[in-house]
Amino acid sequence: MSNIVKTLQNMTHTKIVFDSTKQLSFFIAFLINFRKGVQQDQLLWTN
Repeated sequence: MSNIVKTLQNMTHTKIVFDSTKQLSFFIAFLINFRKGVQQDQLLWTN
């Protein structure tokens, strides 16, 4: 019985890590896109 509980805890932990990693990669992608957009705006302003 304790093995099942351990397995469930491990699965939950893995899911939490996976979710936070996914959110982190979305955030990084957002930052990269945001910076690209800012650079393009600056180019438009200088031209």
